[in-house]
Amino acid sequence: MFDHVVFGVSNYATSKTFYLTALAPLGVSVVQEGPLGIELSTDGKSSLCLFEAKEKPAHLHLAFLAKNRQQEITKETLSP
Repeated sequence: MFDHVVFGVSNYATSKTFYLTALAPLGVSVVQEGPLGIELSTDGKSSLCLFEAKEKPAHLHLAFLAKNRQQEITKETLSP
C-alpha cells in the first residue's frame, strides 16, 4: 500500500533511537542515512523516512504504491 512515509521530527537523534528500537522486532533496519535524514525499511521496497524539522507541525509526506499509471491518484481523479 505505502511506498514511503516521510515526516519531520523535532529531535533527530532521539527519534532515530526510538524508531530503531521500537521497530527492531519487525526487522526494520537503516537503508541509508545522510544530511537529509534516515530511511528505515524491512524489505527495501517500502520505507519510513525521518528528518529534522523546525516547523510545527512538521511536514508529512505519504506516497502510495501504484501498480500502473491508471492507479495513480491525481488532482483530476479527486475532482468531482
